[in-house]
Amino acid sequence: MSLKGKGSCRRSAVARLVLEQPELQELYGGWLASLHPAAWKEVETMARTTRRTLKFDIRPAVESLGLDRVLEQVGIDRVLEQVGIDRVIEQVGIDRLIEQVGEKEVIRHFGLDRLLASLSTAERKELKRRLE
Repeated sequence: MSLKGKGSCRRSAVARLVLEQPELQELYGGWLASLHPAAWKEVETMARTTRRTLKFDIRPAVESLGLDRVLEQVGIDRVLEQVGIDRVIEQVGIDRLIEQVGEKEVIRHFGLDRLLASLSTAERKELKRRLE
């Protein structure tokens, strides 16, 4: 069913149907948001005015489109900003991150000055001892 060119009556009817039946939100909300953004905007508006919580599972859409395509559209920077670097490192592990990227790349990315500034007095003394 195409919602284009059918006016706001059909969009409103679809929005009401999805909003009133949470199981439809979970099953089709992701698809509706992706394929018919105007109808989904109406669902969001109706949900706000009725103080209802929207529930939908976007995993089927992600599986169909592919995570690479989703990340390409959302943007890796935006994902990292939302998730947080600390959480990424916690999930992946610093050793694995360094193994994947390489020590020199990590140092180049963070900058030698920043790396040195983060060392404690004891760590600086140890570094100095090793360099002598």
